[in-house]
Amino acid sequence: MRLQPNTWILYLILVCAASCSSSVHSSTQLATIQNQVPELQLNYHAFDQESKSGWRSLADQEKYLDAAKLIDRYLEDKQDLTDQQRVMLNFHAGQLYACANQPDQANDRLQSTIDAKEPLDPEKWNAYVKATMAFLRRDYSELLKMREAVAKGPIQRNLKTIDQLIQHFGQPYCTALAAQDDNNQQSEAKKILIDMSKAQWVYYLEHSRFSPTIESLGSRFSTRTKDYTYSTLPYSRDAVYLLASANQEGKKNYIAIVYFAHFSFYTPSSGGTDPPLGFTLLCQSRQSFPNSPPKLQPLIPKSDSFGDYVGTDCPVGYSEVEKIVYNGCLRAQRGGNQQLRPGAALRTRQARSLVQQSLLL
Repeated sequence: MRLQPNTWILYLILVCAASCSSSVHSSTQLATIQNQVPELQLNYHAFDQESKSGWRSLADQEKYLDAAKLIDRYLEDKQDLTDQQRVMLNFHAGQLYACANQPDQANDRLQSTIDAKEPLDPEKWNAYVKATMAFLRRDYSELLKMREAVAKGPIQRNLKTIDQLIQHFGQPYCTALAAQDDNNQQSEAKKILIDMSKAQWVYYLEHSRFSPTIESLGSRFSTRTKDYTYSTLPYSRDAVYLLASANQEGKKNYIAIVYFAHFSFYTPSSGGTDPPLGFTLLCQSRQSFPNSPPKLQPLIPKSDSFGDYVGTDCPVGYSEVEKIVYNGCLRAQRGGNQQLRPGAALRTRQARSLVQQSLLL
């Protein structure tokens, strides 16, 4: 069948209309799919405040520009955010733009978080923001001035961050912040080792020896976190090393030596039974390096000239951070000569009770 010229024109119009409609529909579907970014569906707390969630999941991968733009989209999409929430989001976006080496965008976002009315804020928020901006534009005198303003406030939550910026002045912004994160991570490693050492004492009470593995200390302990790998190294029945080895460059390694000290200067003739006294010695590597095990040395208890116990040394290349004496391991009593001397051995029921109380678990 042959179509007339006018019929051809009508046919082409209909085909074009159908094609255009399909194209528009496809574009609408694509836009809808693109807008369905999972992070954009989160509430404010999950998007901005929770670790490894929202924009932080991108920042953890050092995708700072993507994370900043994600915050910008979140601010556009969410119309029910409070003023305070918008301030925090813009401030975090400013930080991310700074890390992405986008100074103009960083300045704009940070500037928008300053309250022109200068409220009586106990945190001195405006001074904190201005300190951040001073660091980015390399204005050292202004940074110090804003640091003093924050220090005068009753709440000094941001003072440590400003001190970190001062300490690392002239370096990239994220490098300065990462140094603070390293300190926090290292503090966490120290705390975990102390907790593990307490668990080792409890384990000893139940098994008459220290645990050879982390897993035996309880499910709350993990052998690996993002920043550290934890392990045990039994030295003897009465001593064990707990190791925290850094997983990446730039972090310190840690060792907790959990051991008994025997008082050789107490002799049976003086009424002593030479029972052990419990110690945990926490040591920090002098240099930052990953996964380098220390050269562990024999534990040799030392005494000073007065006969008082002064502990053992940290391994070569390590310095002492903290020493904990578990007095509950020693049931002290007074003898006829009024000298403090050891009492019953650790494994007595009373001594166990004292140890458990001293551990505060």
